[in-house]
Amino acid sequence: MNVIRVNGLVKRYRDVHALKGISLTVERGEVFALLGPNGSGKTTALEILMGLRSIDEGTVEYVDKGGEVSEMPRIGPVFQSQMYYDRLTVRELIKYYSNFYRSPSTAIPRYLEMMNLKDKLGSTFRHLSGGQKQQLAIVLALVNDPEILFFDEPTTALDPQVRLKIWELIRVLKEEGKTIIFTSHYIEEAEALADRVSILSKGELVVTDTPQNIIRRYNNRCNVELCFKGDVAIPAIEAYGFANVQLINGVCSFNVQAIDADVMRKLSDLCDLYPLSRIEIGKESLQSVFVKITEEAVS
Repeated sequence: MNVIRVNGLVKRYRDVHALKGISLTVERGEVFALLGPNGSGKTTALEILMGLRSIDEGTVEYVDKGGEVSEMPRIGPVFQSQMYYDRLTVRELIKYYSNFYRSPSTAIPRYLEMMNLKDKLGSTFRHLSGGQKQQLAIVLALVNDPEILFFDEPTTALDPQVRLKIWELIRVLKEEGKTIIFTSHYIEEAEALADRVSILSKGELVVTDTPQNIIRRYNNRCNVELCFKGDVAIPAIEAYGFANVQLINGVCSFNVQAIDADVMRKLSDLCDLYPLSRIEIGKESLQSVFVKITEEAVS
């Protein structure tokens, strides 16, 4: 069921069209990623969904659990940079934000533990590391027990350990039924976390789908790498119907449409005649497809 419906969204800044009539839906309880290069409009779109920017044309509708159009539900925003009272401790910040709500979330202690912040309750914000500040920002966004979370590049410039902690929390929040919408420059992050992604380029929506479907739609080829135990000439491999074979430093590589029964039979016959020391079969990632999509959109 939809939780957000966007139709024909247009945003202009004088002569600049930041968004050019994008339409999309976000499903309740899904993790949804907005992707695009710099200047694509993804942050503008996120800010409009949060109610922080006006729109010039189009509509943004929020849908309640009964399927009726409603007012904006409780949201939890996390921005790229945090501006909190830096002389307050972690404990004081949580109490301060909790006082804004009649029924603050009872899960905050668990989220603090997941973010490894329990032993930082007495530390002032100014003395936290960059990663700890971002983790605390996410915890504070959860104080009001929001239905929808908006993360603007939540793991940019963070070390791998902190990124993985945030990834883990996002998965937990999804299991709890929360809807999460985020932007990211890390395409592998969207591939790992998102149920669906929208890719924008120069204010236009290029595609919305699951990461797997996008990869299949824009890339239907697999790369095969073979390392033979002995010398093998390219014509011997091409004799099995493989085209554009490359041989570099003893590693033979070529592309196939798919790893189907016919390809497997040919590879098996080839290996019987020319024994292998290694074989690798790989598909393109969302990262490589993202580059291809955005380059095509620009051209």
